[in-house]
Amino acid sequence: MLANAVNILSSALKTSAGQATIYRRGNDSIEVVGAPVRSQHDVYGEEETNLTARERDWIYWADDLTSDGQRWEPQRHDEIDWIDPLGVKRTYQVLPRPDDRTFRHTDPTMQLLRVYTVERIPNSE
Repeated sequence: MLANAVNILSSALKTSAGQATIYRRGNDSIEVVGAPVRSQHDVYGEEETNLTARERDWIYWADDLTSDGQRWEPQRHDEIDWIDPLGVKRTYQVLPRPDDRTFRHTDPTMQLLRVYTVERIPNSE
């Protein structure tokens, strides 16, 4: 019964908030729907040389992160490409949080993964 409820709610999330993304690991990639769920800006450095990091969490369905029959668990340095609503391509790199995890399961049936990322800002030099 719990698994059925999770399926219904996760399908609604995918339909209402899902975004087309490309999940990349090295030279391999998967076209997959993910749901952006949180964004936070952190500022580092002195006033004259501030660096801004934009964290964004993504929800992915574990069964969707599959390539050649192999399920991918998010790993450090995987990347997610996403075209934002303004048409700008943004790339997010999977990075662990202070507890050294790159993701966590968001439901008791372990079908949904909350992946921790930071936007990779293009080098303008």
